[in-house]
Amino acid sequence: MEDSISPRRIAVLYDPPTIVLEEKTSKGVYHHRLRFKKLKASARPSSVAHTLFRRYPRLLSNVDPQQVIKLISMVLENLPPPKLVAAGVVSTGGALEVKLEALDDLQTADESVLAAAKDKMEQIFVKNFVSASDEGYEHDKRADFEADEESSWD
Repeated sequence: MEDSISPRRIAVLYDPPTIVLEEKTSKGVYHHRLRFKKLKASARPSSVAHTLFRRYPRLLSNVDPQQVIKLISMVLENLPPPKLVAAGVVSTGGALEVKLEALDDLQTADESVLAAAKDKMEQIFVKNFVSASDEGYEHDKRADFEADEESSWD
């Protein structure tokens, strides 16, 4: 196998952020995908390019660094909004304010969104908590409810 490749074409995918190098060999056409897993909009294109050239020397040795920097700039300009700006989450001066009723799924939420949601749930729990020493406390409180509609499975 050769030490380096000579890409025929270079392409950009925006979602997920990826640079694709197309190589033609006697065995066929190959696409090498360079994915950006933790790319942030605040990243400097030249720093990202430097990292790519260090990590993939065989793939990028015959590619102009300025072309890669331009492609990375295009990717950075078109990054999808961060997950912190999800429904139900508002950033207020570095802190996250969570609206629990607006969150769709905490299973797929970002770690910081999940932590903010847990903090909000804890605040609501503490606010509504009734201890044995509180006035109006009733141990083993039970209530009967009238059905609003027919329930065939009961």
